[in-house]
Amino acid sequence: MELTHVNNDESSSYVAPNESSNSQTNNLNRIVLVKTSVNDIRSEIHEISTALHSMIQASTSSN
Repeated sequence: MELTHVNNDESSSYVAPNESSNSQTNNLNRIVLVKTSVNDIRSEIHEISTALHSMIQASTSSN
């Protein structure tokens, strides 16, 4: 037997068990996506930082 929302009253906070599970799964999926994106951005920043550091060292040593 699948439960659904009892009513559409905005003050009601009841969420059916299957909807709660779906919501938690969706939230976890979003967290994983955000974490992956943050890690990708960190990696890109590290690569840019390394490249800039090399460029700065090269320009200061050539002067």
